[in-house]
Amino acid sequence: MLAAMFDIVSNELGKNSKIKALNRFMEESGIEVVQFASCVKVGLQGAIDFDDETIEEQNLYNEDKMVEYLRNQCFKDWKQRTENPIVVHQISYKDWGIQQATPEHLIDHVQLVGTQIRKLIRQDMEDNAEIQFNG
Repeated sequence: MLAAMFDIVSNELGKNSKIKALNRFMEESGIEVVQFASCVKVGLQGAIDFDDETIEEQNLYNEDKMVEYLRNQCFKDWKQRTENPIVVHQISYKDWGIQQATPEHLIDHVQLVGTQIRKLIRQDMEDNAEIQFNG
């Protein structure tokens, strides 16, 4: 997540109090990477609910309150910097890797369209269907 330069971003993202609070919290706590729940396929653990309903329920309408909320979620003791191991995970960068290499979208667009059409055509076909092509 490239939140470190939010002050110079000229769009609405740069003014978002959630992003500003998250960036400030990451800087002061030494957290380098934040991943969203969508990055986890199986075994999601310790996800912090940071949506609008949580903000309303917890009265987190300003940046300071959001930072405090993140501290309480990620640390058992903020002053001692005792991390909550359910939320904060330390993973060595040597254990990271590309799960599946995905080429740029336009490199093989003809093949991609062909694959989509083949899948869609067969979608509603009976398992015992017989098709004759060119005799």
